[in-house]
Amino acid sequence: MSKTRGATFVHAAEPLRPQSDALAGVFLALDVAALAAVLLAWDFVGPWVEGAFHWATGQPPLHADWRDMLDYSYAMLWQLPLIGCLVSWLAIRSKSHRLALMAAALPVLLFALTFGWYNLAPPDLR
Repeated sequence: MSKTRGATFVHAAEPLRPQSDALAGVFLALDVAALAAVLLAWDFVGPWVEGAFHWATGQPPLHADWRDMLDYSYAMLWQLPLIGCLVSWLAIRSKSHRLALMAAALPVLLFALTFGWYNLAPPDLR
């Protein structure tokens, strides 16, 4: 805030960094959880994820094992959270808080949109 002849001005460009950093931290934790679930617990996560990503990518169903890690639809499941974590971490280090939040949130929101649309939308809209 600044005062000029009795008037008080609030600058709109002042960011709320602690809140955005906390929110970026939440999305980073969700990215790490998604990455760990895909890479370490595929046998448990695979059947639930398989239908949605088969529908979204138009690829054959994901019967992924370690040899298929670089195939398109399976690689998207672990590379998006990994890239989001790396970009967000670098953005936090360089004090670019909006980029950190966007990079951490993008994979989570994309997965939520895919799963939500597949599981909650009526079948005729898929």
